[in-house]
Amino acid sequence: MLKAEYQQRGPVPQDVISAVALQLPEPAAGQVRVKVLAAPINPSDVLTLTGAYGMLPPLPAVGGNEGVGKVEELGAGVS
Repeated sequence: MLKAEYQQRGPVPQDVISAVALQLPEPAAGQVRVKVLAAPINPSDVLTLTGAYGMLPPLPAVGGNEGVGKVEELGAGVS
């Protein structure tokens, strides 16, 4: 699976984003795996990439906080 990840912050978002391969673990008990079908680039994503958002995640980070998806796999205890 590929994800867009940023390792640093800077004034030009496309200069700090890269696509990296990610191995997904099996969902643990109580978790689900969701395949993201669509996700917007929210203004908060751009502000986070440039370092101007109020709360900044530790790096490296994957942007995004909303989207539409389909449940693909269930962990133990999920129905």
